[in-house]
Amino acid sequence: MPSLASILLLIALLGIGSPALRPAVSAAEPAGRTEPGADLFTHRAPVEIAIELDPANTASLRKDPRRKVRATVKEGGRIYQNVAVHLKGASGSFRNFDDKPGLTLNFQYFVPDQNFHGLRKILLNNSVQDPSYMNEALAGQLFREAGVPAPRTGHALVQINGRKLGLYVLKEGFSKDFLRLYFKETDGNLYDINQGSYDLGSGNDLQRRFRLDEGRQPQPLSDLSALVAACQERDLDRRWERLQTTLDIRRFLSFMAMEIITCHCDGYSVYGHNFRLYHDPETHTLVFMPNDLDRMFEQCRPSILHPGFSALVSKALYETPQGREAYTNRCTWLATQVFNLEKLNRQVDQLAQMLRPALSEASDLERAKFDAREKLLREHLKQRSAAINKELAAAQTDAATPPARPAR
Repeated sequence: MPSLASILLLIALLGIGSPALRPAVSAAEPAGRTEPGADLFTHRAPVEIAIELDPANTASLRKDPRRKVRATVKEGGRIYQNVAVHLKGASGSFRNFDDKPGLTLNFQYFVPDQNFHGLRKILLNNSVQDPSYMNEALAGQLFREAGVPAPRTGHALVQINGRKLGLYVLKEGFSKDFLRLYFKETDGNLYDINQGSYDLGSGNDLQRRFRLDEGRQPQPLSDLSALVAACQERDLDRRWERLQTTLDIRRFLSFMAMEIITCHCDGYSVYGHNFRLYHDPETHTLVFMPNDLDRMFEQCRPSILHPGFSALVSKALYETPQGREAYTNRCTWLATQVFNLEKLNRQVDQLAQMLRPALSEASDLERAKFDAREKLLREHLKQRSAAINKELAAAQTDAATPPARPAR
């Protein structure tokens, strides 16, 4: 294996650190314009959101939590009428209406031109799997700096019908507002893997029911079927060629590397979970985007360079000699240039300073959980940084050691 220094030099010479792959500041913070919802994601203070439901719609959410109902939403002196609200969350995070439910608010579902700080949809995550309320913010920023589209996050204090639910992670929804930050064309197919009416039926980790959230393609899933066929190509050189025509390989390399670096313990590259897919009409390739970044920086893979990919696309790409080399180069670059312990600790400092006053009305138990989780998060980041540095140093030493001469 080449030395770390030679890898970084090769990246620079070949343009692997070009705008599509190097930390995409422009993707996270486009220059010269203000993104929709930018004021929600400054991490200065949580916004206060009050949701009001009439008795019939309250009863509806208790009985059928996924069904959208109409609500009135108040925030910052503004009143939004007929906002579509439903409960959200998977098996680990779902809570019923009378607990601390996760919520999706769609401001344009019933009122086409209505938006919330320029956004048509926001998510309110109850963060029951992350008592620090910080993982989404830290990990999302790392993905964006790696050039991977990932939702921005803030925080909110939420109440429903006067009942204070406490602190939430406020997250922008996957919508055209989100897509415009990263793509020139936003009318491509945007897929949600969690539920839907389209079944790929291919006998692999993409065999699931997809929901088409955006897009007008006459034959949904034809773009996914082409990617599956490329991954199943047996000739490795031919597979690499076919992947380049169906997958945004530059972004996918960053996606899979950052999932491993940040220990996304239920992500796509290893487990085939928690991702969104967008078919970019400009390049005619599919882009993977991370989702549900609340369980991060723990349960890490022992190696970032040889993590043992098992999901269809990551495994298929890594099996090719070209893909393995490209992944090693990209992962090394991200691990040394983007995953920066000092910077991450400063972000934790900033977030903790902002969040602690917001928890002043929380229970003693919740505040204790926050303090313990903040301390644990710092320890996890420290351990991850040390493990990465140790592996890369060992790889550099191995590469510098000449091979043993065969015995005569």
